[in-house]
Amino acid sequence: MKHRLIGLVAAGALATSAAAYGGAKWTSPVYVNKNADGSGTMGGTLGSTRNTSDTVAQLGCYYENFPPSWGSYRYASCYGYDGTKSLSCGTTDPALTDTISRLSGDGYLWVQVDNAGNCTRVQIGSQSWAAPKAP
Repeated sequence: MKHRLIGLVAAGALATSAAAYGGAKWTSPVYVNKNADGSGTMGGTLGSTRNTSDTVAQLGCYYENFPPSWGSYRYASCYGYDGTKSLSCGTTDPALTDTISRLSGDGYLWVQVDNAGNCTRVQIGSQSWAAPKAP
C-alpha cells in the first residue's frame, strides 16, 4: 500500500510539472554570426523572423531540382539578414540539398557557412513552441 501511494504521488507530481510546461511558446527570430573571413552561422525560426516588428529581417532557403536538360542536379541556397549583418551560401551537396528541400514554412533553420560561401552544415526542425507566420 505504501509503495502504491508513493507511486501515485510521484505520478501526480509528474503530471503537474508536465502541465506547467504544456503549450510553451518562444520566439527565435533570425540571428547572424559572421566572422571577418566571411564564414559564420545563421539561424532562427521562419515564423518568428516573419513576425518581428522590423521590416527587413529575413531568413530562408531556396531549392531547385534541375531537369536532365540542365544537367540533372539539385541546388540550394540559404540566406539570413538580421538588420545589420547578412550571410548567404549555396550548395549542390546531395545530403544538404535534401535537408534544405524539407524545410517547412514555419520551421527552424540553422546553417553553417564557410569563407567561400558554401553551406557546410544545415539543421532544420519543426517545434511546437515555434510561432507560425502571421499575415
